[in-house]
Amino acid sequence: MIRNTCCALVASCFLGPNSTQAAEWEYALNQGSTRLLLFTLIKEEPRGADARVQQLLRNTGMIHKADTAQPISSTTYAQPLLSYDYNINGGIPSDTIQLGPFEFLIDEDSRAKSGFLLGGKVGHARKYSLDFGQTLSMGLSGSFEYSFKHEISKAVGSVFGCYEKYLKNWTFIDLCLSANVVNREKAKDRVISPSISLSKYFSTDLGSHEIKASFGGILHQDYSKPYLNISGTTVFPDFGAVSISLYASRPAEGFNTRKWGAGIGLGKSIFGKYSKLSANYFVEDGSSIFGSGRDDKVFSIEVERQLNKRAKIHLTAQTRSSTISAYSGEEFNVRFELQPWTK
Repeated sequence: MIRNTCCALVASCFLGPNSTQAAEWEYALNQGSTRLLLFTLIKEEPRGADARVQQLLRNTGMIHKADTAQPISSTTYAQPLLSYDYNINGGIPSDTIQLGPFEFLIDEDSRAKSGFLLGGKVGHARKYSLDFGQTLSMGLSGSFEYSFKHEISKAVGSVFGCYEKYLKNWTFIDLCLSANVVNREKAKDRVISPSISLSKYFSTDLGSHEIKASFGGILHQDYSKPYLNISGTTVFPDFGAVSISLYASRPAEGFNTRKWGAGIGLGKSIFGKYSKLSANYFVEDGSSIFGSGRDDKVFSIEVERQLNKRAKIHLTAQTRSSTISAYSGEEFNVRFELQPWTK
C-alpha cells in the first residue's frame, strides 16, 4: 500500500501540471546547502541577489578582511515542537514475540507507545571566519517533548563543532564532531560522531550539481562502527531538485544497526509551495534474540510540504520486514516543523 501511495503522489502532484517552474537557485534555496545556493546564484545572477550573494560569501569565509578570527554569526533560538510518534518510548512494536515454535507475550511496559508529543527546543550557534575560505562553526541544543496520553517524555541534548575549508575549484573539506544524548523510557543512547567530508559543486547542460562523500564513525556507548555516505543533488531548471544517497557500514555485533541503504528524493514547487517526496530503503542487522538472528529490511516514504512562511509538515510512512516477527509492521509519523524564534 505504501508503494502505491508513493506512485500516486508522484503521478498526480510531482509530475503533474500543477508544478510551478522556477530557476535553479529557487530550487537550491530549499536543499539546506548554502554552498549550492551560492553556486546557483553566482551562475544565474538573478536581479536583486547581490546582497544575498555577499551574505553567503561571508558565511563561507570568502570575505575575510583581518589577520585574526572574525565572527560571522551568533544565533540563539527557541522552537516549538509538535509531532506524532509511532514509538515514543523505544519499545517493541508488537504484543507477542515468536521464537521458533514458541510464542511469548510482551509485557505492557515493553511495548511501543504511540501518540502526539508536545514540547520545545532551544539552542545557540556561532560561526567564525578564520582565514580566507576557512570557517569554524559550533553550537549546542536541547529539546524536551512530552506525551500527555502516556505521561512519558523524550529528551535530547546535542553539541557540535565543524571546521570547513575551501580547497579550489568549488571543492570543500569539512571536519566535524558531534555528540548526542537521547533519553526515552525504553532507550537511552549516547553517541559521539566524528566525520570528514569532501564536497564538489559544478555545472553541466542539465543543471547545477553537488556531490558529497562523508566518512565517519559512530561511537555509541555500547559499540563503535565506521560508515561511508555518498550523496548527490542536482537542481534542474524548470523541473526541481533531485537528490540521491548511498550509505554503507559494518554490523555492530549484538546490536541491530543500519548496514546499508539508499534513498532518492524530488523537491519542487507545487501550487506555489515547496514540496518534497523522498523514498528510502535500508537493511539492519547485527543482533539476535535467544540465538535467533535479527535482520530487518525497511522501506519508507516521506512527504514534506511547506504550509506557510513559518511552518512545514513532514509525513512519513514506513514498513519493516524482520526475521523476528515482533519487529515487523507499518508505522506512520507526523512532524510539524515550525520556524524558530531567533535572536
